[in-house]
Amino acid sequence: MNHFIEFPESDDVSDLAKYINRALKMDPEGGVRLRAYGDVLTVYVSPTYSLKLAETAPVILGLRTLALAKSAEFDVAYPISELAQLLNGDSVETEKNFSLINRLSKVTGQTLSSNTLSIPSTEYTVHWSNETPTRSGWELGGYFSQEELTAAATKGVAEVSAALPTSVGGPLAAKIRGEIWSKSIDYKFPIPAGAAFVAAGLGFLTEGEQVPWYLSGDWLRLSPAHGHVLSKFATDYVPIAG
Repeated sequence: MNHFIEFPESDDVSDLAKYINRALKMDPEGGVRLRAYGDVLTVYVSPTYSLKLAETAPVILGLRTLALAKSAEFDVAYPISELAQLLNGDSVETEKNFSLINRLSKVTGQTLSSNTLSIPSTEYTVHWSNETPTRSGWELGGYFSQEELTAAATKGVAEVSAALPTSVGGPLAAKIRGEIWSKSIDYKFPIPAGAAFVAAGLGFLTEGEQVPWYLSGDWLRLSPAHGHVLSKFATDYVPIAG
């Protein structure tokens, strides 16, 4: 069974491709979750997460939402590399599993517009898809400047590079990355440094903007201009009494 995704504009397909390509660059072995409900498509990725070493990886989700021209209801996941190949139009291997506009048209004779994608159901799963952030109850916690978030991301990348010689890999490397990205941007705030890394790496930040952050239960959300980053509290955050 194929799910049809129809966007208001053909540029929306290119926008989705750019987002997925950025996520692929950050985590070539990662997954992507596409969830449609009504006229909204949510696209989740987790560039700091290790599918092989789940217990050491912080759950930090990048989220883009896109408007749909027609309502749809589905929840599917794919290897991010395959979805990127699909959207970039350069995949031979994924042709067996995915259907783009021209491929579907050739097989069925059905003509689809350039703002429509057709994707199949799949048994592929990503472990972090079990972590579903709340959709309501968010309260404003404060603001970070774009400069602060960019600096936090840059600092974290430098710490990872310094802590990981090229000979280190596997569980130890994953553990070190997880510890660094789970620490707070600033001890006064619960936002983990990995959230800044994800926001910067996925191209969510705009120069000079003030980025609000929100909290709801045990979830936090950064909401810059071009997307959202959802995470759990930083591991070293200690609330200041009074």
